[in-house]
Amino acid sequence: LLKENPNILLLDINMPGYSGIEVLEQMKKDYPSIPVLMLSAIADTKTVQETLRLGAKGFLAKPFGPEDLLEHLNSI
Repeated sequence: LLKENPNILLLDINMPGYSGIEVLEQMKKDYPSIPVLMLSAIADTKTVQETLRLGAKGFLAKPFGPEDLLEHLNSI
């Protein structure tokens, strides 16, 4: 994020060594204007609501197809 200026960030909840929710929280503090689409196989109501509360613009549950991803990206 320091080197690039992305139009959108796709962020998974489970990443090696990191919690996507913690990354989302810090990222929105440092880069609030970059929209974030969360991706995860963990799609319970509490998790989805937490990511949206922290500033994610959307949540896409795995597994998903390319059409689903494009639909979500176009809505952001």
